[in-house]
Amino acid sequence: MDTNLFGEEVKDYEDIVRDELLTYDKTSFEDRLARLRYVNTIFPHGQREFASDESVAIFHETITCFINCQFIATIVLAQSFIERRFQEYFSMRLNQDERAKQTLYKLLEGFRNDGFIDEFLIDKIDTLRLKRNPFVHHRDINDKNAFRNRANAAKVNVNELLEQDAKDALTVMFGIAKFRAF
Repeated sequence: MDTNLFGEEVKDYEDIVRDELLTYDKTSFEDRLARLRYVNTIFPHGQREFASDESVAIFHETITCFINCQFIATIVLAQSFIERRFQEYFSMRLNQDERAKQTLYKLLEGFRNDGFIDEFLIDKIDTLRLKRNPFVHHRDINDKNAFRNRANAAKVNVNELLEQDAKDALTVMFGIAKFRAF
């Protein structure tokens, strides 16, 4: 075994990596468990079948990200699932490929005009879209939807806002997953 400048034994790199992961597991376990319990209160285990393997993968990865405190990924993936769910519905069920290729913004615009889904749900999805955008598209630092500006306006810590946004994203995603029209 190697020694450092002071003659102390240097742990093998693999042991250091393993110890780091074990420490993370121990220190984050209760928080991860609480988030898993939260998920199961708003969407209990059960049949979770969707139109494509991609939808299933996105759905499950979104939940895993939330449990592991990866809130930005949760927000981005939840919207991805929602958008994909609509696109698959129009493509696979209605054979409307042109509509299936629309962005979420365009789909929501159409929904407002044709009554496909309730206005309340459209607003929730659009709010999620606006929360997601600053993470995937450049925004001016003064943009009202920029993350820091939203936190300041709400007078909350950015981490609290991020977790709440992730919870909101999950709630909307689960609502779409259970939506009877699909």
